[in-house]
Amino acid sequence: MTKPKTKKGHLRIYLGYATGCGKSLTLLKDAVAYQERGQKIAILSLSHGKRPGIKEMAAKIPVLPDTGEIDLDALQKSEYQTIIIDDLALTNLPGSRNKKRYEDVLDVLDIGKDVFTTLNVQHLDSVAERLNQSLSLKIQERVPDLLLNEAHSIVFVDLPIDELRERIKSEQVFPKDKAEQALFHFFTHENLCLLRKFALEVTVDDQLRRILTEKILSSHAREEADPSILVILAGEEDEEDFFNKMIRKGSKFASQYSSHCYVVLANPSKFLGVKKTETPAALKNRLKLLTEGLGATFQEVKGSGVSEQMVEFCSSHNIKHLIVAKAAVEGFIQKVMDHTRGVDVHLIDRPSPKGER
Repeated sequence: MTKPKTKKGHLRIYLGYATGCGKSLTLLKDAVAYQERGQKIAILSLSHGKRPGIKEMAAKIPVLPDTGEIDLDALQKSEYQTIIIDDLALTNLPGSRNKKRYEDVLDVLDIGKDVFTTLNVQHLDSVAERLNQSLSLKIQERVPDLLLNEAHSIVFVDLPIDELRERIKSEQVFPKDKAEQALFHFFTHENLCLLRKFALEVTVDDQLRRILTEKILSSHAREEADPSILVILAGEEDEEDFFNKMIRKGSKFASQYSSHCYVVLANPSKFLGVKKTETPAALKNRLKLLTEGLGATFQEVKGSGVSEQMVEFCSSHNIKHLIVAKAAVEGFIQKVMDHTRGVDVHLIDRPSPKGER
């Protein structure tokens, strides 16, 4: 007799736009409320236990031993159904079973336990990349956007920007020697406005996706509600950063429309591997890894009749938005545009070289 499969646990992410906006405190308040209703909940890890309010609230909740390595067998046998694992984007200690904490969380979900966790929006891979491009901010700790699809619920924890900056000034978030530096570097008013905007976008996208998923739609209505996105990598573009930009743009569109993104590499042998220091397969594998990390589908189209294959792809996959490089709108891509109907075409231009206007 086969053992019944364990039902996967639920993931709740408390999303904020910056450190200090109240994610952990909100999480703990909810956890105490759960506990008062008879739910079994415990803390496995808590990153900011000494901050005002957090220490007092955490004292009301049982704490599991945190050895730096999660004992899944012991956790599965424990009486607690919901486990608090703070700071989703952290990197584990060297030698741990998993490199990243979010991988630990996925393991805990797989054994049937629910997880409460926190996340600052800048750690999402797509947001980190946008911050790098727009503000040259380097975000080292990242989690794949696909993780949001694992969440049973996303709770947006907000705080007016001036109040957050006041918290930092009063040393509630950082010690005195770091507070002033933080205010003049990462926690500027401009940066926080941008981060808050990104966090709101992520929250709205999540809510729209859930509305579409839970509604019972006719086939026609679902077709209109789920317009798929197609990114075509073709032509003589040879810059990996530009390919990545197109893939991320397609993924962002798909998120906005609560739909799916496809990335197609057309006739790769004609333009990949132009760098003499590597093989075409190396670049292709990196593009595939980025695509799948963003939750999109990667595939190749090659051989004769590429334009016909792409027209058929648009029809069979309900493609409503086509993303192509501006410089590549010729040849077979022009044929694809000419032979598809109801498809919006988005031309992505190369950024101007630094110094040019």
